[in-house]
Amino acid sequence: MQDPEDESKTRALNISSVKCGTSHCLAKLDINAVLIWGANEQGQLGNKKRSYSDYPVFLRTFENDMIRNISAGYSNSGVTLVDKDLK
Repeated sequence: MQDPEDESKTRALNISSVKCGTSHCLAKLDINAVLIWGANEQGQLGNKKRSYSDYPVFLRTFENDMIRNISAGYSNSGVTLVDKDLK
């Protein structure tokens, strides 16, 4: 996250959806990005690590794809993207 002392770089993040599994959560942001936090023993955060995250971190920004939905299960997470070619 950014340094709170640098006000020129901080801005509010609008959360449009939150989903939680047994001990991890995902938040869909209006900037077409996903935040993740919580348990990660099974890789449920999708960040290629296996360590617990106390604070929300960016999973990634989906620059070329629009996020339709996020989901979380017992030890899994999912991001569904809009298929631009689907009519």
